[in-house]
Amino acid sequence: MKLPATLAQKVKRGSEGERVLLTPEDKKLLKALTGYSVPCLCGGGKKRRAYLKEAYRLIDRYEV
Repeated sequence: MKLPATLAQKVKRGSEGERVLLTPEDKKLLKALTGYSVPCLCGGGKKRRAYLKEAYRLIDRYEV
């Protein structure tokens, strides 16, 4: 599976703490990559930031 370059950039920025807007298509691709859905932004987005860090680690490791 090849992720669009813009999504990889969004995940990288989001993992660094920046707030990024994920489209429904982005969320589907990330769910396919990680195996579970993207958390919501409730609670200041801590879970979402951790999720994006994990997704970025997977993208970096497997060069998706």
